[in-house]
Amino acid sequence: MTPNITLPKVYLVDDYPSQLSLIQKLCENIRLETRLWDNPRQFLRELPRDASGCLVSDLLMPEMTGLQVHNELRRTGVPLTTIILTANGDTSSCRDGFQLGVFDFIEKTCHPREVVERIQAAMDLNRRQQQMRHLQAQMEQRLGRLSIREQEVAVLLASGQSLRDVGSHLNITPQSVSKHRNSIFEKLQVNNEVELFRVVHHKELGPAAPNLFKFSGTVDQAYTMTNTPVSN
Repeated sequence: MTPNITLPKVYLVDDYPSQLSLIQKLCENIRLETRLWDNPRQFLRELPRDASGCLVSDLLMPEMTGLQVHNELRRTGVPLTTIILTANGDTSSCRDGFQLGVFDFIEKTCHPREVVERIQAAMDLNRRQQQMRHLQAQMEQRLGRLSIREQEVAVLLASGQSLRDVGSHLNITPQSVSKHRNSIFEKLQVNNEVELFRVVHHKELGPAAPNLFKFSGTVDQAYTMTNTPVSN
């Protein structure tokens, strides 16, 4: 099942929420929906699991740091794009945060309009990432329709092999390969091998496929090492 694309919001978290009130107003002026919390633990409890958009969090708060909030979102799989506000340029926190996937660190002395510009950039990134996750889910759903034999055929066709070569690898006739190809195209909703290549490389197929994609030799060598043909 593909995930629903939820309406994105800007989630503001600061133990002194008055510090974010101007940012909230500027966001709403450009039609970005916002929600504001003064307690990070309450924010995590109340945040929907399918939330999307941007988190803007203070770095230092009594109960949790902004980085801890970000880490908890990652742990629970809530894909918000995080901006951390800091009162000073803490180089160590910035380094750690970027390594953990924080989108940006912004000093509180920065003009609120500049903060909103970074929020817009974070929202754009989050929207693209969400669209990619949606596409990934669609691809996984389609790939799940393929039989084991169709997965094998799809991998070889996507590698540029002819019907005859695929049949030789799998000990089946080119006519059987052609039938499998037609079924693959229908199930994956593709029209040719170029589109098939894009789908196959979007998601590795079957138990032998990871070896094929990671193996540096030829397809012949990969199948000699990893594949035992099964009956048609």
